[in-house]
Amino acid sequence: KNASQRVPSIAINEIMYDPVSGDSADEYVELYNRSSGAVDVGGWNFTDGINYTMPIGTMIPADGYLVIAKNAARLLATYPNLTGANTLGDFTGSLAHGGDHVALAMPDEIASTNAAGQKVTNTIHIVVDDVAYGTGGRWGKWAHGGGSSLELMDARSDRRLAPNWADSDETSKSGWTNIQFTGVLDNGSGPADSLQIILLGPGECLVDNVEVFGATGPNLISNSDFESGITGWFAQGNHEDSGLGTGAGVGFNNSANCLHVRAVDRGDTGANRIRTALTSPLNGGQTATLRAKVRWLAGNPEILLRLKGNWLEATGNILTARNLGTPGAPNSRARPNVGPAITDVKHSPVSPVVNQAVTVVARVHDPDGLATLLLKYRVDPSTNLNLVTMVNNGAGLFSATIPGQTAGKIAAFHVLASDNFSPSATTTFPNDAPARECLVRWNDPAQGGNFGTYRLWMTQATLNRWSNREHLSNKPLDCTFVYGNYRVIYNIGGEYSGSPYHAPGFNSPIGNVCDYLLTFPDDDPLLGETDATLQWPGNGGGDNSYQREQTAYWIANQIGLPYCYRRHINLFVNGVRRAEMFEDVQQPNGDLTDEFYPDGANGDLHKVQLWIEFDDAASTFSPNGATLQKFTTTGGQKKLARYRWTFAKRAVQGSASNYTNLFVLVDAANFTGLGANYRRQLESVVDVDNWLKTYAVEHVVGNNDSFAYGGGQNMYSYKPVGDTWKQMIWDIDFAFASQGPTGDDVFSGIGRSCGIDLGEPAYRRRYWQILQDLANGPLVGTNVNPLLNAKYNAMRANGRMIDSPSSIQTYISQRRSYLLGLITTNVPANFAITLNGGGDFSTNRNLVTLTGTASIDVRSVTINGVVYPLTWTSVSNWTAQVALSGGVNALAVQGFDAQGNPVNGAAATINVNYTGAVELPEDKLVINEIMYRPAMTNAAFVEIYNASMLNAFDLSAWQLSGLGFTFPGGTVVSPGGFLVVAEDKIAFASTYGRTNAVAGEYSGKLQNNGETLRLIKPGATP
Repeated sequence: KNASQRVPSIAINEIMYDPVSGDSADEYVELYNRSSGAVDVGGWNFTDGINYTMPIGTMIPADGYLVIAKNAARLLATYPNLTGANTLGDFTGSLAHGGDHVALAMPDEIASTNAAGQKVTNTIHIVVDDVAYGTGGRWGKWAHGGGSSLELMDARSDRRLAPNWADSDETSKSGWTNIQFTGVLDNGSGPADSLQIILLGPGECLVDNVEVFGATGPNLISNSDFESGITGWFAQGNHEDSGLGTGAGVGFNNSANCLHVRAVDRGDTGANRIRTALTSPLNGGQTATLRAKVRWLAGNPEILLRLKGNWLEATGNILTARNLGTPGAPNSRARPNVGPAITDVKHSPVSPVVNQAVTVVARVHDPDGLATLLLKYRVDPSTNLNLVTMVNNGAGLFSATIPGQTAGKIAAFHVLASDNFSPSATTTFPNDAPARECLVRWNDPAQGGNFGTYRLWMTQATLNRWSNREHLSNKPLDCTFVYGNYRVIYNIGGEYSGSPYHAPGFNSPIGNVCDYLLTFPDDDPLLGETDATLQWPGNGGGDNSYQREQTAYWIANQIGLPYCYRRHINLFVNGVRRAEMFEDVQQPNGDLTDEFYPDGANGDLHKVQLWIEFDDAASTFSPNGATLQKFTTTGGQKKLARYRWTFAKRAVQGSASNYTNLFVLVDAANFTGLGANYRRQLESVVDVDNWLKTYAVEHVVGNNDSFAYGGGQNMYSYKPVGDTWKQMIWDIDFAFASQGPTGDDVFSGIGRSCGIDLGEPAYRRRYWQILQDLANGPLVGTNVNPLLNAKYNAMRANGRMIDSPSSIQTYISQRRSYLLGLITTNVPANFAITLNGGGDFSTNRNLVTLTGTASIDVRSVTINGVVYPLTWTSVSNWTAQVALSGGVNALAVQGFDAQGNPVNGAAATINVNYTGAVELPEDKLVINEIMYRPAMTNAAFVEIYNASMLNAFDLSAWQLSGLGFTFPGGTVVSPGGFLVVAEDKIAFASTYGRTNAVAGEYSGKLQNNGETLRLIKPGATP
């Protein structure tokens, strides 16, 4: 018989790996000495996860703790029980938020004799304890950014197993705090006749003494203190588990009640909220106050009180405690005996045929041995449980058999185990069984072929609940998922996916065809993802080719846009095939932004959507589209409530109410006028090329239900850290199916409300160029048709009865011809110099504004071989600033296409004779200002000044030595003018104003202790 697992005296006992503060300085790892004597851990070190070596002489007393901190000074200031004796740091590295392996090792010396006969001593490190922790799923609910640490419950147990760990209990630490706001009811819609309470992420809190009142008058909440229970309050959707908190209110010593809010995810204005009617409605223009006492318990620390109609809201962070977790103290979840750890539960065969027996296997471990181990199963919908003793298969594995069943039957099962400790402890898998169960279904339809097959199983009770609750509820229901016929994932969450426009057609997950949102455990993802959106192609179906949206995304990808991957699958729900094919759809989230913008990860992601106000049942509604126009309230402040739901934050970093970057975008979009200042303002905030490409694709494929058309939805906007705003296409339901290939205006809806004014000639010209690129690239039949045909043939070869893609191919062909015709009709094609009619001339001014025309084929223009920046005064008319030398200047102008090739016929020459005084640039150009240590990060700059009041100078290829900067071609500094070279253009614009011209960004760094900067003219050294 193998020996029992060794339990080390020094164990990893607690891990704070994802603090709710979002600050890694709050991370720590705690060690516990379970022995009866002090242990010297001097020289011990962490060999994985973090990096730290304990100082020589470090002791952990018997039954004592040692905390290793990311920032020891911070922890010592936060936790009164911590001292220099029980807290060390700082460790380097960081504990991964998505799971990590932490290993603690002790040194040992190995003496040996080498080949030369010399005695040598080598130090090795022997792993004493290690934990490969996960996030969510079986690894707890709140340790992953929800305020808790991960605590070992029984120091005798196997630390490698998730069931032996739990979230620390933080429910008593945070105090009551006021959430309050007084303001004017404005920018709303519909009646302000109810109050809604919403958590902005998964979490729990207590709410008491709720008030809504006008400038004068009584509280309009009838049951504000919950002393009458929760009469008049209604919890819906993912807030439906909320209820009465008895004896826990603000006046708890007098057994006062309160509202215990429980949210499994962020709420919304529809079916996922807590609501109560006002005793009388408020009116627009009134001043009112929203107020409540709130106490954080767990999870997301932000709450929102809002009036129906979006007239007024109060929000804030309700977490008042910083001393979260139990570093240096007994774990809040510690027990003398935690019970058996049940892991690796699986059944086989995964998808049994009729009457085939199913074997359930589980790995079970307990330091005290097992007293009882049972498989409990029932044949749904029966609630009668059958008990089968599991037999020992060796290596910690146990099994039991469920008898074969008839076709379509589902068995729901769980495992129960108790140990030999006195008193005995009992555990189950799932840990909340029978509330959640594991499922197996007999005779699910066989599906071969090359496409992935997804199977979703649920009990009759879950099916009934899914069918009869609010269709827009975002509370996941317990299901089992099968990938192919070989991988099973228990306890995933299932719910409808879709907008309020589609929800009325939902009648059951196996009834009318619908879309699904599946949520997988964090520690058991599907293909690396924890959620999957499964969509029926088309707008509530209707795409019988099953290719429209995929083709639209392909077109976007061909011109360099980020896109969501869509994968054809077979989908069965409780044995019912859902349509001919479904798509597993990648949705914009943190993973997608990291994929396309890895250097700007953890930025601001917003879902551009309709703000919708619902009735009490969340069935009828009134929508308002997203727009970038200004909505202000008292004092000219932007009304956050008006933007919150139309630009909904996703993959939130920090506060869900921080709209600072979005408000900068709003200001840029609404900058008065056109011209250079407008372009500088907008381009310091927006990736204009990305936005124009996005809007062009939407218009080319005819997806008029989008932000690009002024429709106010179906887009994502992302601002990477240190970069400008990007657009991400999403939900192209109407692709190739709206107003036809020639009936859809390619400029419809594009304007300030969606970010870009095409009245600006440079932007309108660029938009035409993108349309041309689309017409001559992905829309060419030989490019797109093979893709469409290959997918069609593959689906047909797999037995799917889908339509030919010929309608898409016809649309694209006709759309391409239409676009090329528009370009020919609306964009002049000639190339010429128009200054002085193109004829030679003389001037006594050395700064000349060269003018000309160019077709949209021309993407860049050189003057004497140097690329010059152009100012476009119309779609085809340009100007360029040229600094002349003394005498005759032969200016040869050449246009180049997107590939850098000269455009046929796009060449012209003009001779300009400069007759004025000649000045040397080295006599007039000075380094005029150096900001080497700015208050704002990355806002350093160097300024060049032209002291000449007569002459401009061309700085093309000049260098700013010391900073690694070379001035780009066509850089001209006008008489008495300035040029700025910045460390970071975005930081510079944010700090000093967005209308200042910046010549470029340098790659070096201005030294705080001084350095030498030189402005160097190109050419031979004199």
